[in-house]
Amino acid sequence: DKLSSTVLYDLIFASPVVRSLSLVDDKGRVVASSQKENIGLRLPPGTLLEGGQRPEPGLVSWGRTFPYRDLRGIVSAEPEPGASVWLATITVRVDGGLWQWVAAINPDYFQNFWARIDELGFKEISLFDYQGHRIVSHLPVVSETAVLSEAIVRHMAQKEIGLFDLDAARHWVVSYRASLNHPVVFVVVGDRKKMLAQPLADEDNRLALAGIATLLVLVVCFWLYRWYLRYEISISELANQARALGAHVMVTESTPDGKIVGVNRAFREKTGYSSADVVGQDHRIFSTALHSPQFYRHLWDTVNAGKIWKGLFRNRDKTGNWYWVNATIVPFTDPWGRITRLVGLYSDITEAIALTEALRDERRLRNEMSQLNQSLLTEVNTDALTGLANRRGFEQFARESQAAARDYGYPVSVLVLDLDYFKRINDTYGHATGDEVLREMAKRWLCQLRSSDLMARMGGEEFCVLLPNTHRQQAALVAQKILAVTALVPVPIPGEAQGPGLHVTVSIGVASSDVSRDLEINQLLLLADEALYDAKRSGRNRVALYGAEA
Repeated sequence: DKLSSTVLYDLIFASPVVRSLSLVDDKGRVVASSQKENIGLRLPPGTLLEGGQRPEPGLVSWGRTFPYRDLRGIVSAEPEPGASVWLATITVRVDGGLWQWVAAINPDYFQNFWARIDELGFKEISLFDYQGHRIVSHLPVVSETAVLSEAIVRHMAQKEIGLFDLDAARHWVVSYRASLNHPVVFVVVGDRKKMLAQPLADEDNRLALAGIATLLVLVVCFWLYRWYLRYEISISELANQARALGAHVMVTESTPDGKIVGVNRAFREKTGYSSADVVGQDHRIFSTALHSPQFYRHLWDTVNAGKIWKGLFRNRDKTGNWYWVNATIVPFTDPWGRITRLVGLYSDITEAIALTEALRDERRLRNEMSQLNQSLLTEVNTDALTGLANRRGFEQFARESQAAARDYGYPVSVLVLDLDYFKRINDTYGHATGDEVLREMAKRWLCQLRSSDLMARMGGEEFCVLLPNTHRQQAALVAQKILAVTALVPVPIPGEAQGPGLHVTVSIGVASSDVSRDLEINQLLLLADEALYDAKRSGRNRVALYGAEA
């Protein structure tokens, strides 16, 4: 496969130095480029190599500087004011011919870069090897060459990039960077005083410019050649990966309109179809009619847009049995972005789908059982007449509240309520009226409580309220609100919509762990019950606090 323009663009990372990277065939035609405007151009003869030069594979050739921004300007021969481009080429063998990788270099970037270097005051820019020998230098200014070499080797052994003073007087400051891929060290030596006090002389700037330009050109050449080697390696690696993938994953190859042109062995073994059975057919022969037309429309819209599609298929093998696959369909494109073929990768997930369905059924059954158990538990702990907790529910909540109160040290209060003269209501108006009174009182009293409180019907007309994290005086206020709302509005008698209704009152006993932190809730109930009897003896329709005058 040939590289797409997108891949080439990513390779040069939008470099400010290299405007474009293009592949030119032996006829001068641009077949691939990081800039799509260059693709398809035919360069005039002599653009890359002048004077009948013979290209040598693997060697870098430096061409002329043109008054254009890129290859397109060279072809159109329309100069752009202030623009210039410098061509560098590396020749490679492709299909028996000699093609060129062409880097369109922006020399203006170097001019701007040199202008900035001019202001820094460099005195020496050199390349050293790992033994400290100076390979090249634009202007050796440090006379103590051995001292400089020894210092570079010593510091480079500690880290590959750094900055240090060469002498005790801190006259010379040295910065260096070692290459990971090549045995060279880039070194800049500067006069500290001049760098801080004044700009460099024009001659020093020009020398620094030349040295750094040489280094950058070498870097570009090394990069281009290394990229070509990596490209060759990646092609081999891609072939190995495709062979390994085909041993475990079902693969089909189709034309852009979906006609099958090839299948691998894994696909034939799974489906039972031979190559002769499927080549020239489309994928409808595997369809189970499960997926909707919208499903296939989305698939084709995706791959026709050049995007990868992923999803699940239920297909049919040659014997008619169903199987599930996790599918990935990849559109392969040429350098101009046109789709040349569709490659489908399929992994068999039939067992996984069956296991998922079994787990889903088991989870649904567990949820149903849990809801049933919760429903039964609620029925056991709930009073059927009023919907409040019953004695069993109250005792369970009391145990949890007692443990929390003990752990966090907050007080607990208890109210015991008893409707006044309730037996007289039952005897006079019947049990249906008595039940209506109990239901109405339960609704009124619940409106006076917090969500963290619990009211329970302990039996008959007796009720209890558990108030976590509540002091005695706070509990007394709650009891007074319950007392008031009880007698506020008469309770209608069933069947007598226009009657005056029943005037109902309640007596309430209050006890709190304020009296003693060691009291259990069962003990508080007994104390609240004693306070309730005090309220009854004192005339009913009142609140009595244990340990205080009502």
